[in-house]
Amino acid sequence: MTTEAHKIRFKGIVQGVGFRPSVFRTATSLGIKGWVLNQGASVEVVVDKDPEGFLKRLKEELPPLARIESADIGNIQLDAIPDFYIKNSSQGERDSMVPPDTAICDDCLDDLWDRNGRRHRYPFTNCTNCGARFSVIAALPYDRERTTMAEFVMCDDCKAEFRDPMDRRFHAQTVSCPLNGPEIFFQTRNEGVVARGNEAITRFAEILQDGGIGIIKLWGGMNAVCFPGQARVLRERLHRLQKPFAVMARDIDSAAGYVYLNDHETKLLSSPQRPIVLARKKKELGGIAPGLDTIGIYLPYSPISHLLFSELDTDLLVSTSANLPGEPMAISNENALKLDADGYLLHNRQVLNRCDDSLLVPFQDKAFFIRKSRGYVPFKMAIPGSETDSNVLGVGGHENVTISLSKEGYIYPSQYLGKSRYYGVQEFMDQALSYQQELLGVRKFDRAVVDLHPGYATRPWSEGLGIPEMIEVQHHWAHAAALMVDQGMDERIIVLALDGTGYGADGQSWGGEVLECDFTEFKRVGALSDIPLPGGEKAVREPLRLVFAAQKLLGRDGIVYPDAEAAILEKMLSNAGKTSSFGRLMDLASAYLGICESRTYDGEPAMKLEPLLRNAASKEDGIPDLELIISGSDLKRVDTLHLLDQFFDLPVNSESQIATAAWTLVRSALDGLIDIAFSLANEKNISKIGLTGGVTYNIPVVGHCVKRIEKMGLVPVLHGNIPNGDGGISIGQCAIGSRM
Repeated sequence: MTTEAHKIRFKGIVQGVGFRPSVFRTATSLGIKGWVLNQGASVEVVVDKDPEGFLKRLKEELPPLARIESADIGNIQLDAIPDFYIKNSSQGERDSMVPPDTAICDDCLDDLWDRNGRRHRYPFTNCTNCGARFSVIAALPYDRERTTMAEFVMCDDCKAEFRDPMDRRFHAQTVSCPLNGPEIFFQTRNEGVVARGNEAITRFAEILQDGGIGIIKLWGGMNAVCFPGQARVLRERLHRLQKPFAVMARDIDSAAGYVYLNDHETKLLSSPQRPIVLARKKKELGGIAPGLDTIGIYLPYSPISHLLFSELDTDLLVSTSANLPGEPMAISNENALKLDADGYLLHNRQVLNRCDDSLLVPFQDKAFFIRKSRGYVPFKMAIPGSETDSNVLGVGGHENVTISLSKEGYIYPSQYLGKSRYYGVQEFMDQALSYQQELLGVRKFDRAVVDLHPGYATRPWSEGLGIPEMIEVQHHWAHAAALMVDQGMDERIIVLALDGTGYGADGQSWGGEVLECDFTEFKRVGALSDIPLPGGEKAVREPLRLVFAAQKLLGRDGIVYPDAEAAILEKMLSNAGKTSSFGRLMDLASAYLGICESRTYDGEPAMKLEPLLRNAASKEDGIPDLELIISGSDLKRVDTLHLLDQFFDLPVNSESQIATAAWTLVRSALDGLIDIAFSLANEKNISKIGLTGGVTYNIPVVGHCVKRIEKMGLVPVLHGNIPNGDGGISIGQCAIGSRM
């Protein structure tokens, strides 16, 4: 005899986060019979009664990392239903996500320090509420045999926990202990493995304590670590002359001793995602973030890091991705040993998916992602207004690349991948794409979307994939589309797209743009007027060339080059490429004011200008207004040379005057672009103005724009889920390609 039952299909983050155990406990507490199973990427639940009451209770008792995006209820006929139980997983439709890696929870941290517990000081302690997920899961459904834990067979005690519905390790697929789990060890290049277990951590700590450089293997890859006083030595080893390093603090109180933290920043730092947060320095830490008034700081997320701090007499470590120049972060023990270090703290669990530390900039109650990776990836975003079932691949730009796949109206971005011109990064792109395709069941793509720039390495990479159609999307339109996806907007919008370089539809370098756009088309309605780039890319690396070019065009005697070099540069001006880039304008100011005359890492001159802008913007009184000249009809231009002509006359004899001059130029250029956007908004009856591009990581810049836009009675639209910079390009490409 059959009876009527109810089948509920859950989508969202419902695997690897203790969802099935929660379903089991909820059902049994309500006296419900049936079952739960992982099916493909979703979870199927069958209940014999009261599905609405069950759903209400389940949502109240969800584990912290789970997220239900949909719960579809249907009726089925079944034979007699036994007591509630967990069924073996089955294959099914692939449309949900692997959960991200999250920091060790408080309960597991207690286990780590419990001298009487069997996981005392065990570096791989975790439960259904925390630990490595994305970095160890090979495929869905999420079961141990499809993770890098498959080779570690559970002992009897771990099996008992795994099978106990009342234990927080119930069906925790990565459960392990010192008897059966992964092992940590310490080695040197010359001696090989010299210590294991807790002794390994002690030996590694001694290396750091004695002033050495260490490589530590965490969940998503390798980090190079040292005491703050050894930052300059680390620079020599990693060949990073000026690029800022991140630091890891022992705990939130320790962090507060080095940086200023408000409630929002404290919450970000302490979240399960444990991102690197850019925060204002309280004290200078020599050699860690030279020329900047902020530093990237984060808290330990893995048991290994907590154990390491317990052996050290410092509450701060320099901690940065460990990689050879141009290569992605090392994930194998073999590649870690190629890096120049004094000791290596490694383990024998494979890193399946490389996952760099996430990096973000707090602004008001938002967070601007520079790098969205560990703790936040995988994730998906709906394409606003999309009803397409086409599969599209967005391949990103050139720097800070991600790739994105679309399926049935959703975009699935990859983790941060790196600089696409390097072969190792292209191999990483291959692996990330293959993983995403397998996870989502996407066998082929209808089209690939690439940047307009003919020289970006992502173009030949995508051509090699054999996708039938390839379309080009302008760089700043992709930025704008990413912002619209970020904020769920399906309407015409005006956007200020501000960055360093983006190949324009006219073949020139853009970057100080006002666009009117939606997902189907864009129009360039405003921009900074062009300035020359003598020597092309060399002018980007040596922004003093930009100063030379501007002063020559203005008939000024200014920057002095040796006669022979000056003659060559002057000859270059007549046929040099041109740029409307806001980033280049800031580079020019930085070089002219003696802040940064040559670039050793992406964005360096503008980043080193930011402390001056912040100081001047905080005062506002005494900041002169430069005269704006805006001309043109279909394309309105802010006369950049006219602004520079006035800028070069400003007094710069003191630190205060230098800061004032820098902010005067930057603010005036912003006001010109905002005025163009405001005029168009009134004309077209558009109420929102968006801000996107790498320059919008600059807090004085974005703060001024928000204030001006709101003063005009319009609504500023900012990023919050998708990177402002080039990490968001693939998402914008994917959205545009899906709507075509």
